[in-house]
Amino acid sequence: MKRLLFIIFASIAILAMFAQDAYYNVGTKREYLTVDSSTVVSFVSQDKNEPEAVPSHLVLVDSASRDGMIFSIYHVDLPKSKYNLKNSRYFPKKLSIIPCYRDDSGELLIPRGYIIVKLKNEKDIEKLRDATVGIDLTIESIPFMPTWYSLMLHPNKGLNPIKVSNQLHATGLFDFAYPTFFYPNDILEISYDSLVHRQWGLYNKENPVYDISLSEAWNYATGRGIKIAIIDNGVDSSHIDLAKNMYRKSYDAETKTVHNRVYKDHATHCAGIAAGIRNNGRFISGVAPDAKLMSVRINTRDYSPQSIGAAINWAWKNGADIISCSWGISRYDVVIKHAIDSALTYGRDGKGCVLVTSAGNKEKITFPGDYPGVIAVSNITKDGMIADSCAHGDNMFIAAPGTDILSTVCDNQAGFWSGTSMAAPHVAGVAALILQRNPDLTASDVRRILAQSADKIGTVGYTVRKEYGLWNEYYGYGLVNATKAVKRTPRKE
Repeated sequence: MKRLLFIIFASIAILAMFAQDAYYNVGTKREYLTVDSSTVVSFVSQDKNEPEAVPSHLVLVDSASRDGMIFSIYHVDLPKSKYNLKNSRYFPKKLSIIPCYRDDSGELLIPRGYIIVKLKNEKDIEKLRDATVGIDLTIESIPFMPTWYSLMLHPNKGLNPIKVSNQLHATGLFDFAYPTFFYPNDILEISYDSLVHRQWGLYNKENPVYDISLSEAWNYATGRGIKIAIIDNGVDSSHIDLAKNMYRKSYDAETKTVHNRVYKDHATHCAGIAAGIRNNGRFISGVAPDAKLMSVRINTRDYSPQSIGAAINWAWKNGADIISCSWGISRYDVVIKHAIDSALTYGRDGKGCVLVTSAGNKEKITFPGDYPGVIAVSNITKDGMIADSCAHGDNMFIAAPGTDILSTVCDNQAGFWSGTSMAAPHVAGVAALILQRNPDLTASDVRRILAQSADKIGTVGYTVRKEYGLWNEYYGYGLVNATKAVKRTPRKE
C-alpha cells in the first residue's frame, strides 16, 4: 500500500504546482479554479522568531492570526510575466507563499491551510495516517462526525493545500478530500464599525501576534447575558456606542443614590473597550459587544475607602458578573479588602465575581491590583513590549493592550488613551466571553482559563512556575488570548 501511494504521489508531484488553471474535488464533483496572479497568501507560525523582509512589490492587504498561525494576504505588484512563485527573487521562500484563486463566478478564494477528509468508514483512519506520511500536518477528528477529519498543514512549509488535497483524492481511499478557503471579508472582517480598523488591540494588522485574537472568539461568544460593572468616575450612558448595552441600574457611591453622574472621560473610555456596541457603524467595538454595562461611580479625586467599598458591594449585590477597576490607591485598606473578599466569595450566587484591575502606572503594582484573587493587568504596546510606565510585581496576572487605545469618550466622541486603565477592560471583556460560554464557572475557573490560554510574548523569560504555569512579573502568564480562552472553556451542557 505505501509503495503504491508513493508512486501516485510522485506522479502528481511532477505536474506544474502553480498552473494557471487548477481544481479541487468534492466527491465526484470537480470545482475548477483560476490562479489569481495579483494576490497571494502566506501563513507562518506565530512563534516564528526571525521575521522575513517583505519585498516592496508584495503589498500587505490584510492579516489575521488564528490557531497558532499568522495569515498575511499580499497584493502582487508585478506584471503577469514575472508571476512565478518558484522564483525566490520575487517570492522569498521564508514567506511560505501560496497562490490565491478565483472560482467560476470570479470570487476570490484564499486558502486557509486546512483540508477536510471524509473516510469511507471509521476504520480507515490508519489509511489516512499512511497516506499523509511525509506531509507536515496535524490530523484532528471533527466532533460528532466519526468519519470526518480536519487536516491542518503546518505553517512555514509553503505546502499548497489544493495540491495536497488533490493528492489525497487521487488515492481513491476516501470519499472526500478537499481544501477549505476563506473570503477576504470573511474571518478577517472584525466589524463594520467606522473606526475599528484603528483598534489595534482587537486587530493588529501590523503585528498580529500582539492583539487579543478576538475575531474568531466572536464565533463562540459575544458576552450576551453577562454584566460588567465599571467602577470608575461614571459612564456616559447616553453615548451612541454604549447606550443599548447599559444595564437598567447604576449607582453613585459618593452621593449614595442610583442617579448616574459622569465626570470626564475615563470610565466611558473603559466601558467602550469592555463592551462597546458592535456593527452599528459608529466608532468602535468592545471586546464583549453584547454584554451589559453597569456604571458604578466613585470619586476618583480622593478615593474614599468607604465609597469604594460601597461601590464594590453594590456591584456584586446587584448582579455584576465581572467588576472592572481601572484605578488604584497606594495603601492597602481594610474596608476595600472586605468588599473585595465579599465579591470574590458571595458574588454570582457564591461562584464569585471576576475582579479585574489595572496594575498601575508606577513601578509597583497598586492596591487592589496587588491583592490575592484579583486579576492585575499590565499594559503592552502595539509591538508587544511592556509600556515604560507599567508597574510590575508578584501579583501580576496577565497582559493586555493598553497604549494608544481608541475607545468611546463623552458627548458621542471617541479618543485615544494609554495606561493600564485601558488594559484591564480588555481582560474584563474576555472574561465576559468565557462566562457566556459557561455561566456555571467559578471566578477561580475563569482565572485559570485566562492564565492557561495566554500567549507567552515579550523578551522577558517566563522562568517562575506558579499556580497556572510559567510566569514573570511583567507579563504575568502572558498576553490574553480571547480565542484560546473561549475554546478552552467547557461549554455548559
